[in-house]
Amino acid sequence: MTHERRSVLVTGATGFIGRHLVDRLVAAEDIHVRIITRRDSPLPESWARRVEASIADLSHVYSLKPALRGVDIVYHLAGETRDPAFFHTVNVDGTRNLLDACAEVGLSRFLHLSSAGVVASGSGYYLDEETVCHPEDQYEYSKLIAEQTVRAFADQNAIPVTIIRPTIVFGEDTRRGKDSFGEWLRAIQSGRFWPIGRGSYVANYIYVKDLVEGCILAANSQKAVGETYILSDPCSMKEFISMMAAALGKNVPRLFIPVPLACLVAAGFEMLHKVSGRSVPLTRSKVRALTTRRVYSPRKIQEELGFAPRIGLAVGMRRTVASYVEKGFLLPCDHDDHGGRA
Repeated sequence: MTHERRSVLVTGATGFIGRHLVDRLVAAEDIHVRIITRRDSPLPESWARRVEASIADLSHVYSLKPALRGVDIVYHLAGETRDPAFFHTVNVDGTRNLLDACAEVGLSRFLHLSSAGVVASGSGYYLDEETVCHPEDQYEYSKLIAEQTVRAFADQNAIPVTIIRPTIVFGEDTRRGKDSFGEWLRAIQSGRFWPIGRGSYVANYIYVKDLVEGCILAANSQKAVGETYILSDPCSMKEFISMMAAALGKNVPRLFIPVPLACLVAAGFEMLHKVSGRSVPLTRSKVRALTTRRVYSPRKIQEELGFAPRIGLAVGMRRTVASYVEKGFLLPCDHDDHGGRA
């Protein structure tokens, strides 16, 4: 018995999450993977002869239509995360252009990757898909407008859509090395990290490969049509830091920084960043993230689609650390009988 080969299109395929998604998709023999890229750049060797690259630009609808021919599922991961000048242009206008190009394709699903940050603070300590959205910065606001654009277009054009809102994503990222997560790991490894505050804070993270599995699950489930899902694997911040320390072969720091002092130090780092343009280890938004008591709940996708992290935070952390060490972003870890214990 033969299975019909499905064709999927991935935007943002060369980004952090996109690379992991494409790696997972090309491992399935019954899926033809196509990506869009703005330039004719070499693809990873593991994608050779397994991924079709189509030159296209989200700012031009006409360039997108050829890339969509014969496509069954679109995974829309592309987005601008750093330059505020392009947040609306890429995240909102680019999404609208892609939807316009999809209007006559006959997709079985358009999966849109948003962000749990569109909810932001919300109200109370339990945040889910029903929580009223209150984005706190320009990036999250642009992601919320993009969500609204997707829903409105789906209603008008009968396109089956699913929206995924991941929390903070970590995992093997062999290109950056100087990302904030890597800085955090380096600080723990060098003994320069102290936890902030003594409270019962929550870590709202998800390992990238678990996120990818959740996206694929949602994109292939009829129950997910028209739905929005938060994808997270929350635990206590104390547990999360313990996992990081254990993966690094280090002990969890016993001292802590009071929250008001951390905010003051972060404000100073932000001024340094404005003057020098250099990356800094602490910002006030990071202090808020490290001291939140709010839980972004994954209950809906667990109950409706049966999602459960297959790898989990602890194993994901060990894999992430091993990858950073392999690429020279971290020093080799010195594991012993006592390393990593609180």
